[in-house]
Amino acid sequence: MLAKKLTVILVLAAFLLAKPLFSEEGDTKKDPSGSAWFYNDEERDKAETNAKKLAAEKKYAEAIKEYYKALSNNRYDDPVYMNDHDATIFLEIGWLHVKNNEFSEAEKSFKRSIKIRPGYVLAHMGLAFNYEKTGKADEAIGEYKEVLTYEPDNAKAMYSLCVLYIKTKRTARAKEIMEEFLKAVEKKLQDEPENEQYLYWKGDILARIGKYDLAKGIFKTLTRLYPDNLNYRHKYMQIRRKIGEVTAIRIGDSDDKDNDKEKEKDEYQ
Repeated sequence: MLAKKLTVILVLAAFLLAKPLFSEEGDTKKDPSGSAWFYNDEERDKAETNAKKLAAEKKYAEAIKEYYKALSNNRYDDPVYMNDHDATIFLEIGWLHVKNNEFSEAEKSFKRSIKIRPGYVLAHMGLAFNYEKTGKADEAIGEYKEVLTYEPDNAKAMYSLCVLYIKTKRTARAKEIMEEFLKAVEKKLQDEPENEQYLYWKGDILARIGKYDLAKGIFKTLTRLYPDNLNYRHKYMQIRRKIGEVTAIRIGDSDDKDNDKEKEKDEYQ
């Protein structure tokens, strides 16, 4: 009798172990061995290549499915079975969800990336940006502060904190982080005096706090270096209007909003 019970238990155990543990997300492929490893290296590499190609073509939903095939394992929420490359893939999936305006799914993907690879700065930056897009200022601030615990001189995180503190009228905190930010950016600009990103961040913060004369000089430089960038030209004209040098902004100086939105997302990657 005992032998029969043991046999039944073993059969049930074998059945449960053989049952695939696939997520509801992405395409799945049955693994005859019952293992959680369901794509070989060649298949994963091919899937990742396809995903990048589809993403470049802005076929985000299809790209996400291919990226799921590129994961080393399908136990997404158990870091024991995942690796750093999987964290990178979830980072990419997160940004594709952002670009597809799927912010809830993006949040899950960025969090999975961080769970697999704790302290992954790029994933924290992605999550912070996603929180900003969904109006969760406090959560975004928390993520940017987390980034600074790993990279104290991360200019992008400091810039984003400055902007959020200014927007949420936390003047004292804005002033504190702004001083650190301007020092860090100035140091970077000593090595790269025409660095587009650092110049923009510095000019934007100076304009936000009303230091228009200093901001004007920076955006004048940016319009000289990048004459085709309508956003820089528009900001330059806005600042000149603020200080009374011009009274109106020409129609041709308006923001190229679609391009700016795409660029804003890419800056975090």
